Amino acid sequence: MAKQLLDWRRRALLCGTAVVAGIALASYGKLAAAQTQGDDQADATEGEEIEQIVVTGSRIRRLDFVSNSPVLTVSGDQVWLQGAINVEEFLNELPQLIPGLNQTSNNPGLGGIAALDLRGLDPKRTLILVNGHRITPATNGGIYDVNFIPAGLIERTEVVTGGASAVYGSDAIAGVVNFILKRDFEGFEAGSQYEVNEAEGHQVFSANLLLGGNFADGRGNATLFGEYLTRDQLLQGELPFGFDQGPFARSSRIPQGRLSGQAANPYDLVAWNAATRNNTFCAVDANGDGLCDDANGDGMVDADDFTISPSQNLQFNPDGTLAGPAGLYNYAPPNAAILPMTRFITRAEVRYELFDGHEFSSNVTFANINTRQQLAPTPADIVLDPQQFRNNPLIDPDVIALLDSRVDPNAPFEVRRRMVEVGNRISNVDRKYFEWGWGMQGPLPGLEGFNYDVYAKFGRVDENTRNLNNVSRSRTIAALEGCPPGAPVGCIPATIFGEGSLTPEMADYLRLNTDEDLKFKQETVTANIDGPLFELPAGEMRVAVGYEFRRDASVFQVADAEEKGDIIGFNAIRGISGHIRVHEFYGEGVVPIVKDLFLVENLEVEGGYRLSDYSTIGTVSTYKIGGSWTPHNMIRLRAMFNKATRSPNIFELFQAGDENFPQFSDPCNASSSPSPEVKAFCIAQGVPAAAIDTFQQNDTQVRALEFGNLDLRQEKAKTITAGAVVTPDEFIPGLTLTVDFYRIRLIGAISDLTVGQILNACFQALDLNDPNCQRITRDPTTGQILTINTTRANVSSIQTRGYDFTLSYQVDFDDTPLKMIPGSFRMKHVASYVTQYLFDGVDILGRSGGGAGGALPKWRVTLEFTYDPIPGLSIDWQSQRIGSTSQPFSEIGNLGPGFDFTKPLPVVWYHDLSVSYDLTDWLQVNFGVDNVFDKQPPNSIDFPGFQIDGQSGTDPSTYDILRRRYRFAIRIRR
Repeated sequence: MAKQLLDWRRRALLCGTAVVAGIALASYGKLAAAQTQGDDQADATEGEEIEQIVVTGSRIRRLDFVSNSPVLTVSGDQVWLQGAINVEEFLNELPQLIPGLNQTSNNPGLGGIAALDLRGLDPKRTLILVNGHRITPATNGGIYDVNFIPAGLIERTEVVTGGASAVYGSDAIAGVVNFILKRDFEGFEAGSQYEVNEAEGHQVFSANLLLGGNFADGRGNATLFGEYLTRDQLLQGELPFGFDQGPFARSSRIPQGRLSGQAANPYDLVAWNAATRNNTFCAVDANGDGLCDDANGDGMVDADDFTISPSQNLQFNPDGTLAGPAGLYNYAPPNAAILPMTRFITRAEVRYELFDGHEFSSNVTFANINTRQQLAPTPADIVLDPQQFRNNPLIDPDVIALLDSRVDPNAPFEVRRRMVEVGNRISNVDRKYFEWGWGMQGPLPGLEGFNYDVYAKFGRVDENTRNLNNVSRSRTIAALEGCPPGAPVGCIPATIFGEGSLTPEMADYLRLNTDEDLKFKQETVTANIDGPLFELPAGEMRVAVGYEFRRDASVFQVADAEEKGDIIGFNAIRGISGHIRVHEFYGEGVVPIVKDLFLVENLEVEGGYRLSDYSTIGTVSTYKIGGSWTPHNMIRLRAMFNKATRSPNIFELFQAGDENFPQFSDPCNASSSPSPEVKAFCIAQGVPAAAIDTFQQNDTQVRALEFGNLDLRQEKAKTITAGAVVTPDEFIPGLTLTVDFYRIRLIGAISDLTVGQILNACFQALDLNDPNCQRITRDPTTGQILTINTTRANVSSIQTRGYDFTLSYQVDFDDTPLKMIPGSFRMKHVASYVTQYLFDGVDILGRSGGGAGGALPKWRVTLEFTYDPIPGLSIDWQSQRIGSTSQPFSEIGNLGPGFDFTKPLPVVWYHDLSVSYDLTDWLQVNFGVDNVFDKQPPNSIDFPGFQIDGQSGTDPSTYDILRRRYRFAIRIRR
């Protein structure tokens, strides 16, 4: 049967190609012709035929369908009014989403990808749909990039919180975000927006065009949409709180160059001084430290001068001579705070009714996105051979003499330097997205009331990353060692001792530019049938059944230098190739139980089941069961239980051995007082028996090679939502209140196994054949650990729960006693209160997110008030409240009295104002001010030690780093 389905898929592909080529405009398929907001009900006017509708979270069409799972809806008009030209801008203000990867994500950043993260469970656990169908992921790690979604084409966005795997399959553990795009458009629409921030003059510009029309006497419609956007770069050094982020944005890799001290092989400062400076400005104090220069220039060596220990780290003067104790480098200013972007999106759609309600539809979407990440110049750690090093004629004799003063003058030594002459590290990312879908839908012949919907899609992402101004390790070592025989072609001697010591010719030789290429393809076929199974006393029992096929395939290729680890400052990475196929069968049903009784106006049960067969993990099943009870027309109670899953993605399965250097502690260290059994096992592993009582690891870091795991299983989650919808129209018309409880328990979450976990597991087993022990490789001569092969497994758990609240109200003052007030008013408030977030049993609720994003405050609130005083004029005020957070003290260690984290970071309120006015019936303008009160984010200046990773001195994914900015938009409709 699978072969027949695949043959059908190929034939459908050819047929769709011919039809679309003939029509010349392709467009997106159909799913939800008239989807409603999550808690709105479709009412039929007498004599008027109302189309059956679909709500995100189900594939069953009904006249009066309301969701039994919480659904948040954001309309396209709200997007226009708020001036959001990037999808993540308006969605990340919803309290249920935790901002993560976005325009501020420079390191790490995944090339400027904008991702959505429901409940803070990681973006790969939030499924993204367009018109009810999956979009193609942007990475082999299952991350969806919503930069591919054209904001100007959105009719509305529906967000389902809670598992939805029974309806949509893998990845929907946290929920689903479904973008419903405009269709059946007639006419012309063009728009443009300009935005600039007040402090730094950072600019964003966008323009879009939408054309559409009917043909064949209204049986067909074609639309064409295009959008262009450009966004400026903003550097951390341009931000008042980003330029100097305190001690955590400091590096020991300095432009002057640093000679690392070695406690086991210290310098003999007295001998060095005698050989180089004739005791002019050098003495030895009572502690054995050397005062080896006249730092303040007063002709005396005294307390005002610096002290150099025999194992001190030393820096250099511009002429390459030794200067004194090494300082630190502030790497923050050159780093990007806002990634620049140029984006072009075009989308074409065509639909045509072939006969009697049977409609063919097709779509093509193409997007080209260019972004750039920028980091400070390469931080180089270089280990050199002093015997070769002495052959470099450019090295100052001072340095040679100091190395020769050591007990072992021929031992390797380390130099650290910031390679500023080579330039800032830049990654230019060019990402192309292509998706082509086509489908058929209509009434199912022979089954009255049943409809079919068949949809097929091919999607592809091609990403090229050009990495500029990296530094070659092999060339650097050869140049510093005087270009010995066998050095790379074109070698010229170089020196990195002293700021500015690298000439342009030297920098050109050391510079290394590389390319990375990612290709990701996804093919899907979905066939769905839904309709009334039979009539019950309380109404129709409706069902939906269907089949889905999906194939993901990816190839990731890297440059030889990256594969071999020849790039200084970055670890070696390996290419990846793999594919995943899945066949799925699913079914849903809604059963009305009781209707029109006392305290039971309506009672229904909903259920669903999906069976999936993966080429990688085998058979997986998911299900849902829930329902609703309406005791009175003003209140509806709803609940849903889901068993949700996520299958391992291509990266998790096929990662090929990327390099890393984590901290570790060897259980064989004599200082750990190993037991006799552990000692015996250490000897069996390769530690020399003669050295077992004195053995000590010689490095705090170990080379770890990270591999995927083909034995991974699916992640499993149990999600519960339960709540109430209150619509007291009899007392307060236009008011809707909802409250929902949610709980998500994720077990078997795929997580990296650390070197510490592998070592602990091995030394608990004390068995050379144990899989964890076989991941450890020791030097057969010294017994030192050379490598540990790490992997990932289904070992983690996440548990979160809380409450969501919404309040919406709209009133036309002409219908109230307040008739003297002109116009109408509406408001919508959304809040989320998180009561628990456990990761592997540790409660991290209230944690600040850091540079990579993901702050988890207990409270997040969004308030919106809109007043329409006269037709065509709307005034909108939106407020966002981010609850207090703190960095757990245990995460940053004892930083002294200046770093007290007993007090959390404060609550932050942001306020935005928008005014939209229809100048004519075809011309509309919009003016807005975001962050009206110019609120500065909490940062490492005001809260010392807050941002330990130095990402703009704050948590830029959560807090607004652009502060007050102004925007103006214009839209023409004809």
